[in-house]
Amino acid sequence: NAEFGTSGFTVLPGGYRYSGNGNYNDMGSNGYFWSSTEINSDIAWSRLLSFYYSGVYRISNFFTKQSGFSVRCVRDLDNLTIRQFDNLDESKNETHLENYAHSIANTQSRSSRTDWLIISTDSLTIQPGASADVTVTVNAGGLGSGIYSENISITSNDTENSLIVVPVNMSVANSAPFVFQPINDVTVDEDADTLSLLIDGVFDDADIINGDTLTITAVSLNTDLITIGSDSNEVPYMVFVPDANGETDVVVTATDLAGLSVNDTVHVTVNAVNDSPNEFNLTETDEVIAITLDELSTGSLDFEWEVAEDVDGDSIVYHYTSTLTAGSYTEQLDSSLVDTSLTLMTYRAIYDKLFAWEVTTAVLEWHVYSDDGTVSVPALNGPLTLSIDISSLSVDDQLIPDVFALHQNYPNPFNPTTTLQYDLPEDAQVRIMVYDLMGREVRSLVNNQQNAGFKSVVWDGTNESGQPVSAGMYLYRISAGDFRQTKKMVLLK
Repeated sequence: NAEFGTSGFTVLPGGYRYSGNGNYNDMGSNGYFWSSTEINSDIAWSRLLSFYYSGVYRISNFFTKQSGFSVRCVRDLDNLTIRQFDNLDESKNETHLENYAHSIANTQSRSSRTDWLIISTDSLTIQPGASADVTVTVNAGGLGSGIYSENISITSNDTENSLIVVPVNMSVANSAPFVFQPINDVTVDEDADTLSLLIDGVFDDADIINGDTLTITAVSLNTDLITIGSDSNEVPYMVFVPDANGETDVVVTATDLAGLSVNDTVHVTVNAVNDSPNEFNLTETDEVIAITLDELSTGSLDFEWEVAEDVDGDSIVYHYTSTLTAGSYTEQLDSSLVDTSLTLMTYRAIYDKLFAWEVTTAVLEWHVYSDDGTVSVPALNGPLTLSIDISSLSVDDQLIPDVFALHQNYPNPFNPTTTLQYDLPEDAQVRIMVYDLMGREVRSLVNNQQNAGFKSVVWDGTNESGQPVSAGMYLYRISAGDFRQTKKMVLLK
């Protein structure tokens, strides 16, 4: 356009701020300006200037007053000149080119109402008795729907008929809306917040200047991933289904008053994000475990907890951790497993431990964490605490069994060491010997006077000279007062 810039009105392409989420758009390419003319309480007329087109767009119903546009004083109202042509509201003192969002063939067209009507010549000479043709061309390009009227006036030196007026009426049908600026594809992480669709400036309709309006709707093609809602301004927004990820399309539709519509498809990618295992609880046990003689050989410290589900289907590993405290002694007991239960130790093992520490009570604090390989989640009600009491096995706070006994060694088979346990209900001269199957003495483990109690001794698989013995079966025998007993054990190498 040769006249571009001659008015002295220049624009910096400041873009606009979208009212739905505060994002800024079109910086560097378009300049948006508010006018002082209100359409209704929510919408005002505005102007758009673009870097690729010298005309001025006139915008009516795509942006609410909450949108952020530039403001500039064009000129004082007293100096405004009104040019009369159709679709001009003189009462509001406004003049404009009605070529919103697209180019009209003749960019000067709307400043005179002959842009759609062109005659092939403006003067000619006709000899008496002759005739001549004048070609009349109509062009509806860029015009909104409605009736357009114009007169062709023919004046001549014919004294009888010096003026002939030819009325021309053109009816322009309603045009469908179109996509002016497609919505960008969207990529978000799983469980993202609700996201409004940026519909400002996306659709246009040439009939808007004649009062046509557009209704915007949206449909998700995968409601297991995305559902659609709309805010108080009827702007669609996307709601992301919890714990869902994948790809789908959202089809945004603009429909005019005549029912004509156009679609813009937005491809949405929801990236997978690791979810933590669900919350779970420990199964509470008795606050005090009192170990009796009847339970000593059969009981065990058992712990259970609920299953921690994982919505991602990840494998869950449970980390059990506990601290056993007895007097001045503290021991950490940890384990990792996929089951939701754990046998920590037998009553006999806990007794041996407390006996070695020379105490009759202990406190065990335990906790469990579920782990999907990325996130570790503690049990809601942990840690739990229980007390262990073996005082019923003691006399005057000394641990005393009821009868003489020799227990099976553990582990068995063994390599390189094993523990032999025996019970003394009274003080006695104790002798424990290890024999081979031929009955030959291999090692004397105990040969002294001992006080009553639960006892144990370790054999390291060596003879009296401290040399390792060969693999095989061996016998171990206890003599304590009148009590005699023999058991077998196996050494592996």
